[in-house]
Amino acid sequence: MISRDLLSALGLRGADLERGDLEVRSPVDGTVLGRVPEHGSGDVEAATARAVTAFEAWREVPAPKRGELV
Repeated sequence: MISRDLLSALGLRGADLERGDLEVRSPVDGTVLGRVPEHGSGDVEAATARAVTAFEAWREVPAPKRGELV
C-alpha cells in the first residue's frame, strides 16, 4: 500500500484507499496501491458538477493570488 505520509500530503486518509471493489495498480510493476469503491453514473455526474463549480470559483481568483496559493 501507499505510505501514510504520502496519503496525508494528498489530503487522504489511509482508510480511503483500503476499501472498495476496484484495485488501483502501479503502472510500473503492477503492485496493488490501494482499493477504491466503484461509483455509478449519478455519483460521477455529481462529482463533475462540483468540479465545474470549483473551477468557476477558482478562475475568478486573480492570477498572482492563485500563484501564491499554489
